[in-house]
Amino acid sequence: MKYPLIAIADANGFNPEKIITGEVLLSQGCHQKFVAARTESSFMVAVIDSEQKDTHCFLYVSCKDGLCKLKISSKSWEKQAENSSSSSKIEKIGKWLTADDFQYKVPPNIAVCPKQYYLTYNHLKEKYAESIFDAWDMQTDPSKFIHEDIGIASYLICLWKSRYGNNAKDYVKFVDIGCGNGLLVYLLNQEKFNGMGMDVKSRNIWYTLFSKSKFCEKFVDPKNWDELTDYNWLIGNHSDELTPWLPYVASMISYKCDFFVLPCCPWNFTAKYSRTNATLSTYQCYLNFVESVVSDFGFKYQRDVMKIPSTKRTCFVSKGRHYPEADHKIQQTQIFDVVRQHSGNQIDVNCVVRSKEIKVRNGSKLDKTLCSRIVNFTADLLLINVDKGETIWSAGESIHLKEIISAIKQSIDFEEALKNQDGGIKTVLRNCHQLFTIREVWFH
Repeated sequence: MKYPLIAIADANGFNPEKIITGEVLLSQGCHQKFVAARTESSFMVAVIDSEQKDTHCFLYVSCKDGLCKLKISSKSWEKQAENSSSSSKIEKIGKWLTADDFQYKVPPNIAVCPKQYYLTYNHLKEKYAESIFDAWDMQTDPSKFIHEDIGIASYLICLWKSRYGNNAKDYVKFVDIGCGNGLLVYLLNQEKFNGMGMDVKSRNIWYTLFSKSKFCEKFVDPKNWDELTDYNWLIGNHSDELTPWLPYVASMISYKCDFFVLPCCPWNFTAKYSRTNATLSTYQCYLNFVESVVSDFGFKYQRDVMKIPSTKRTCFVSKGRHYPEADHKIQQTQIFDVVRQHSGNQIDVNCVVRSKEIKVRNGSKLDKTLCSRIVNFTADLLLINVDKGETIWSAGESIHLKEIISAIKQSIDFEEALKNQDGGIKTVLRNCHQLFTIREVWFH
């Protein structure tokens, strides 16, 4: 059953940082779904009645000296009752909620006010989500981008308003480097924040759905940042190769230039990033690398976990410098040494330049005649021992990929055509999933 979305409140009337879900026994044999929100010494539990979806009960849990007391009331607050933790169910909930290990490593959205974030997110969602979804003219799934970018836009808007108050829209001038489809730029522009998007490859949607926003098709060379001097905020939303370079560019632009980066694909200053700690995932290692770069550049910063529908949601937000403005010129002269240190002390460090043309390497652009020959040859190989006079259907044999390749090499000249395709023959055959079953390297 799909339950309605509920707002969770703490003792002060608003959303806390830590939320869990489960079941609670309210009456004999009546299990109810609940969402429990933890604060320092009390909890507000919103209970959803699975039989009457429009009826919500609220349990206010206060914990003192190991004893949990619950106040249960209906939505209208007409009935109230107070019970001690004598029942095993209530006792279990109390222990669960007060457990020492019940905590996030990094609480989400600590750089912005939670209340303002939710209000801003709901405002943007109601205002833009449906119209963008209906008018989306790219082949990608719009829901993936819409909800994530609305969350990022809400986060940035709340961040800027908390720093600059009523002057935020006049003060902020941003550039989204590696803006992709440009949705984030569009949302911020529509909310009257001045800025533009840059990407090495333009998108048709820039000139259709997002035509009111400003975009530029260009690769940003971190060493030639002169054209960015008018901007005071750099945004790197999944900026890939440019992610570690953004703090560098912000430092070179001016003392007051800040940045927001949301790392995704791991790149260092010159190439794909390689994990340095076997006990951590590549993503966690990369986050630590980006954090060390930001710190070494002299930034004050916040490492935050965003509330967005993505597995890659840890961001870094700068908030000034550790050194006074009078020392900024000296810092700028030394900053490239930091880049070299993080690049194995190379003498000349250059950012990876991504090609405008994205090569298709999944076999879909291969000559159809060649693909048909490979498929037919493989099918004949699998059915070689099947009696053609049999009336009972047979799937044939199972053959190892090496045997297929060896046999095809003797009959079909394919190597030149397939050398730029990921997976080669396996990719061609995998594309014919309606004919073949593939288990690792065995074909059936």
